Amino acid sequence: YFERYTDDLRSPSGIVEEENAIPLEKAIASLKASGIGALAVVGLCDAKDMSSEVVSAIDIEQIPTVYISWHEVQPPLAQVFYDNRYAGYQAAQHLISRGYCRNLFIVPCNDTWLTERIVGARIAVRQAGLPDDSLQLCPAEPVQIHYSPQISASSVFSLAKDLFTTRADEMFGGPASPWGIIAPNDDTAYAIRDAAFDTC
Repeated sequence: YFERYTDDLRSPSGIVEEENAIPLEKAIASLKASGIGALAVVGLCDAKDMSSEVVSAIDIEQIPTVYISWHEVQPPLAQVFYDNRYAGYQAAQHLISRGYCRNLFIVPCNDTWLTERIVGARIAVRQAGLPDDSLQLCPAEPVQIHYSPQISASSVFSLAKDLFTTRADEMFGGPASPWGIIAPNDDTAYAIRDAAFDTC
């Protein structure tokens, strides 16, 4: 095991920027020197070109290598990655199957992984025979371009608190079924939960 994000490289907030991490080539060289027989590279928050670095740093014919990431990479590197479209589909389908025919998809940024999850959610809506506007994006125009855990969690908390305060009657009261809420990931789900506890 090699930890590229060691404690001494972390900022006071506990975050390590990729440029401050131990270089991938150096990490792989250290593992090769220790005599590894196979390699799994976990790059869940990686840059899209990191898979090329892996292929350059190791002979994957001699040392079987798998790359675990948030996006699809080009062959020949074996990989495991999130199917973001199916994740969005599952989230929407789960709510629809439980009677939530109107859903809000919280959109803190414009990152490609989030766009794919929205596409999947819309497929679930169409397959359920619901009108397109039964899935709404909130906000319609996200402020951030790229996802940032701390900034996104804070902005989603504020957004959810506002929803629970100013749109409570529309979302949870009246004769129509209540709205379901799709959080795009764990950080934003926790922020929405905290806003609900704080408001209710």
